[in-house]
Amino acid sequence: MINKLTRSSRVTEVSAVSTRIVAAYNKSNIKEDLQLKEIIAHLEIKSAELTQAIRRKAESNLEEKDEIRDNLLRSLNHLIGAYIYHPDTAFKNAAAEVDNVFEKYSLQITNENYASESSLINSLLEELKRPDLESSVNTLPECSVVISALENAQAGFEAARIIYEKEKAVNGPDKSATIISKTIIRYINNSLVGYLNAMIAIKHETYSMFSNTLIEVISDNNRVVKMRNRKTEEEVV
Repeated sequence: MINKLTRSSRVTEVSAVSTRIVAAYNKSNIKEDLQLKEIIAHLEIKSAELTQAIRRKAESNLEEKDEIRDNLLRSLNHLIGAYIYHPDTAFKNAAAEVDNVFEKYSLQITNENYASESSLINSLLEELKRPDLESSVNTLPECSVVISALENAQAGFEAARIIYEKEKAVNGPDKSATIISKTIIRYINNSLVGYLNAMIAIKHETYSMFSNTLIEVISDNNRVVKMRNRKTEEEVV
């Protein structure tokens, strides 16, 4: 069974994964499968588009800034969740108060487009500054530190976005690397992985070698992403 490529993969990681998949297919002996051939051909085209888009430095910087704020949102979620079940009533009640606000937004905002996510983060930060929440925020160790870091990360993202928009205005309205990357992730997960998982069940011998390579490529990537997210949480919290 081939697992799906994690949606939180970086643009450069998605580029590397798609390149490795195409290379593995070109070395395989299953060229007679016309449907798979068409899937790979389309992936190769999108991979080339992504490579071209990555060359735009400002967008690459924007993605890095977005990842910083996403990881801080995960850290805040993790911190609140840890204190929700704390045996000390003071911590538990304070966490519940802060969670009532955070849950209105939740980690789903990290899946929004840049503009929507920025709007939601700004709204979340405003709510977390409410006078009636000050005591609860200060009761939870490191909570105010994470919130402050998120505020700085959001400011850093907005500054990077201004630079990106200026560069885009100069270079023209090409598709962004982020949009192409998300398209590739969906395509790999829904078209390629879905198709191969079905074919393995029917013709295991024919597809096993290429499928095993795909399992390795995706697993390697997902492991790196998971370790990076965990490390970021540990550093902040």
